[in-house]
Amino acid sequence: MPTIYCIPGLGIDERLFQRTEIPGYTLKYIKWIMPDKGDTMKSYALKLLPQITEVNPIIMGVSLGGMLATEIADLIPTKKVILISSSKCTKEVPWLYRVAGLLGLLYLIPITLVKHMYIMFYLLFGIKHQYDKELLKAVIRETDNTFLLRASKMVATWKRNNYNPAIVHIHGTADKILYPFSIKASYWVKDGGHMMVMLNHKEVNAILAKILTVI
Repeated sequence: MPTIYCIPGLGIDERLFQRTEIPGYTLKYIKWIMPDKGDTMKSYALKLLPQITEVNPIIMGVSLGGMLATEIADLIPTKKVILISSSKCTKEVPWLYRVAGLLGLLYLIPITLVKHMYIMFYLLFGIKHQYDKELLKAVIRETDNTFLLRASKMVATWKRNNYNPAIVHIHGTADKILYPFSIKASYWVKDGGHMMVMLNHKEVNAILAKILTVI
């Protein structure tokens, strides 16, 4: 079966894709590595590239993973690049994040304190069910603080003015992290939040199946 290379979002791993089912395809998960202090989105994408071993691959990324997929599409030929709950260029990243990156504000907020603000994360991600809450807690607890800070800086300082028009973008109308009004999406999921790949998996899976039937 053909492979889809899946890049998860910031601070989460392949557990994000546990409800992703695409008949006829095998999912292969890209593993995070620790970014160097000066890494940009582009330089970090280059470090993940060795995990993609197929020629002309299909790449699917969620949130940060989608931004990295956009960069990887500049480095190698791809059959299809799919973004979910993500941004294709700088102007689709909220201005507040960019200002925080420009002014270095990310380093003024204790990351340990932020990691314990679970109720805020539940609200931002639209999480209501206990299993999903426990999963998010575990992911936040297990993610290295240095990784979170350096990866967040890559998002806040990302510089990209254009993107491949062949990229397919799926976004939720209720995303509270990457606001819908600044996104130019190919497909919209009604009431979908930032974790809709899990929480609205039936709708997302149906869209993915539709996209991939034309390859």
